[in-house]
Amino acid sequence: MLASRDGQVMQTTAAEYKVPLLAAPAMPMEQLARVTTLAVSYLDASEMSTESLQAVQDAVSACEAVAAGESLTSSTSECDFSPYFLRLSSRVDSVLYVNETAVTFTLSSSYAAEVRVWNGDATLLMADGVTTHSLCETDVSCSALTVDDESDADALLEVAEAALERAGFLVEEDGARRMLGGDRRSVDSSAVRDQKYCVEKALQSRKSLPMPPPSPTSKSPLPMPPPPSMPPLAPSGDAYLWNPSEEFRTYSSVWGNADWASESMLDSPSAWVSQSNMGGEWMTIDTYNPDAYVVGVVTQPRFGGAQGVTRFQVEVSADGSSWTAMENRARCVPDYPTMFCSAQGGDVKTYSYFSTGVNARYVKFTPIQHYGHKSMRAGVIAVGVPLYGDFPYELIG
Repeated sequence: MLASRDGQVMQTTAAEYKVPLLAAPAMPMEQLARVTTLAVSYLDASEMSTESLQAVQDAVSACEAVAAGESLTSSTSECDFSPYFLRLSSRVDSVLYVNETAVTFTLSSSYAAEVRVWNGDATLLMADGVTTHSLCETDVSCSALTVDDESDADALLEVAEAALERAGFLVEEDGARRMLGGDRRSVDSSAVRDQKYCVEKALQSRKSLPMPPPSPTSKSPLPMPPPPSMPPLAPSGDAYLWNPSEEFRTYSSVWGNADWASESMLDSPSAWVSQSNMGGEWMTIDTYNPDAYVVGVVTQPRFGGAQGVTRFQVEVSADGSSWTAMENRARCVPDYPTMFCSAQGGDVKTYSYFSTGVNARYVKFTPIQHYGHKSMRAGVIAVGVPLYGDFPYELIG
């Protein structure tokens, strides 16, 4: 089935035509609903010997030389990576459309769980829920999805590229990301770059993703730290950006209860993504310091900038039950002193300061205005370093 952000569900049906993975977020909803099969190739570097890894690197270099016209031979047999790649073909159980740069395919396979086409990268998540492998995004001979009607793959890729650029995921030509131009169905320099990128990521990593953080709905309350002997009322000193980890954060709701939708630390690879765009959604940061002297907050849109919050309110509390609304020193909305504003697009951080600092343990963010979907990352600005709790902080002045 296909589940969209607004809850639409559609069944998948038979499929016949190959489409590059990168095009998935650009496909119409009704077309995504008909995707039933995914065929992917990946390199499992962790299972390869040193000799085999060197052979893969040599083969990629030789293929690239052919494509660039720097080899004495023009044979495309130099670009045959099939002896090194593992091949997986699986039926698609369901498709989750997240936004114009992100789609997740749930697989009906005992070996692999998902194929994620997120923000210009395609990744295979294995059945253990931890191990991942990079996939080719634009070369259908390497990895592809299939649909039951013939599509203009190049046109879809152009739409996908435009969406990535709007979201801040610029496509570079230096190998950091694949260049999308060229005939993607032939073994040319574009296809070589795509396969070479896939191989290089596998060779560099030989790694697994860390275990995801616990679900926000299942977190146990953190014990109260020991009270300080003399909590400061108006301390002087440097301001620090406190960026507590997920165990110090709670949410009103999380999109699909997914781990990736509850990553609101600044500079995280995702964000907090609320279940709905209705009123009443919020996120709270527990500074874990009862004497924290909070002077402001820092906000960021969702990674890549395609979704975010542009206006929000901030409340603070000493006990997590009685809340006080804070006023914005900058008065970005003159008639509403408790309104705070955050930049739209990209990964830019917005620093907002209160009219006056306050001793508080908890800081609550309530989105008022958003674009794309209610999504945000945030941190707290406080005087001094945190005395309790093991989480990142940095001096900002």
